[in-house]
Amino acid sequence: MSPRKFNACASWQVVGGKRCYFRSVWEYTYAQHLERQKCLGLIFDWAFEPKTFWFEAIKRGVRSYKPDFRIDLAYGTSWWAEVKGYMDARSKTKLKRMAKYHPDIQIHVIDKNWFEGKITVIGGLVDKKIRKIEKKIKKDTKGEEKELKQLEKMDKKRDKACDIGAEVLKKKKKVK
Repeated sequence: MSPRKFNACASWQVVGGKRCYFRSVWEYTYAQHLERQKCLGLIFDWAFEPKTFWFEAIKRGVRSYKPDFRIDLAYGTSWWAEVKGYMDARSKTKLKRMAKYHPDIQIHVIDKNWFEGKITVIGGLVDKKIRKIEKKIKKDTKGEEKELKQLEKMDKKRDKACDIGAEVLKKKKKVK
């Protein structure tokens, strides 16, 4: 196993009025994705590294874990997301201990597959709502070929599709 490399992309960034220290570009990109979902009303809010979970029974090794994101849904529940570019032994241990000592906490690992667009459903209900909105937009713009082609391209870059979708829905509501 090769040692971790220095990440020159770590920096302070502001997303949705929240100033956070992101350790990677992927964390920053995922925060932007969550902010877009919040703007569309698909999630209630998100927070970056808001809580540390402790493993009280552990005396040596990994004794705590701080997930990257807490995603709060509109109906009062939340789930956690961990952005992972590289799954080393220490990270695996943290996730295993979370499952053992905090079984009620739901954690999704956001990895390379998510960023490459190979995974289209993360977070269950949240992404199902995105798909419903995208289908509604496509249905509402049937006769407008130019907009449809643009939406199809944006669907491949799913975060940008959310932005365009919100604008189209706003225009449709203003017309009515």
